[in-house]
Amino acid sequence: MDTPNITSLAELWEQQAYQPISSIDNTREFVQNESVKNISGFDSSNADIYNNSIFKNLWNKKVLWKEQEIVEYNDPQQGELFSLLDDAYLPDMTVVFRNGTLLSDSITRYSRNLYIWKNGFKGGKTHTAYTSLFEYVTNSMPGLLASKLSSSAQVLNIDPDGGSCKMLMTNDAFFSNKASQQEFQNKNNDTILDSGIYIVRICRGKNAYIKEIHHEQQKLFCNQWIYIVDYGSTLTLDRKVLSTSGVMDNIHIIQYPNSKLIINTYDHGTQWRNISVTAYQDTKTIINGSTLLKTSDSGNFVDVHHRGPNGDSDIKYKSAIYEKNTGNFIGQISVDKKAEGTKSFMTNKNLLVDPLAKAVSRPILRINTKEIECSHGCTTSKIRDEDLYYLETLGMDKGSAKSLIASGHIQI
Repeated sequence: MDTPNITSLAELWEQQAYQPISSIDNTREFVQNESVKNISGFDSSNADIYNNSIFKNLWNKKVLWKEQEIVEYNDPQQGELFSLLDDAYLPDMTVVFRNGTLLSDSITRYSRNLYIWKNGFKGGKTHTAYTSLFEYVTNSMPGLLASKLSSSAQVLNIDPDGGSCKMLMTNDAFFSNKASQQEFQNKNNDTILDSGIYIVRICRGKNAYIKEIHHEQQKLFCNQWIYIVDYGSTLTLDRKVLSTSGVMDNIHIIQYPNSKLIINTYDHGTQWRNISVTAYQDTKTIINGSTLLKTSDSGNFVDVHHRGPNGDSDIKYKSAIYEKNTGNFIGQISVDKKAEGTKSFMTNKNLLVDPLAKAVSRPILRINTKEIECSHGCTTSKIRDEDLYYLETLGMDKGSAKSLIASGHIQI
């Protein structure tokens, strides 16, 4: 077994433009070739999403990395997984994302019309999906790097028999003995890089509720996600970042006409996330963010691009920031000339729990037509002394009072 390397994303970025192509199949060869071209010519000097401490810290963090083999799936770690879920949420199926591979048990896969396309040869469905969507990968450094490091090319196609389904997506599962030996011979408890590119398609007229959980203390995730919300379909995506060594996600969602998208993000750890949405006509887009920063910084960057008429979008991000931590938010709404009738609203509300906490917020509107209704707003506030005093008169200590106020502020 090859020895894993101690490196950083920044070092991998420099190396990958000169590494030979490791061709498993035609699809991966295409993706890696295109990634190398874009990595070599990528200019991040003027991009605000990279000029912050959270990106620089994660990008330069030392990680344990080696090219992963494709492994097979046994069973999800049911006890720990389902202890993280609300009692009311019982998924129809479970999908594991790990090192660029999507995995699911065969019973749920076939009984609920969940298909994981693994055929990466030229002319196959996976190859067609990758080559047609690659333009959406090239808009961020983590997305490009993830595509170059990805160990396989796969697409998750969701087409439930009854018209709707609930799904749990997680990185947390038991694997075969081979995979365990490969990944967990980590005597020094180094941070492990988990990187992949994932395409998820909600088929025409179908509804999917996906709960996605990042939960593994030793992992730094660097992933590219592409969600396709087909004509007349609905995607509700709840994303939770719990205990990890960091998450760097580039997420692109394509909304076809008459589709609906609801994203709720809950972040309790170190993360840098770039969400971009391409919305065509008669679409509904709702994005809610809840960030609690007690021991780390975070970066949330959202871009909703209305390309067709009569689209609605509503973006709301809230953060509660402790100690010397910093919350970064950049939100952009873009409206094309032909996207008349668009209604789009964006708000960012930050609560500075402690005196040295910091919030950086930048809302942007790019409007290219007249017949629209758009607005944005940002507030940064501190905990009021009278609120603390009131809770203390009820018997709470100061720390508990702060925690209660912060939790209430970030509710979605």
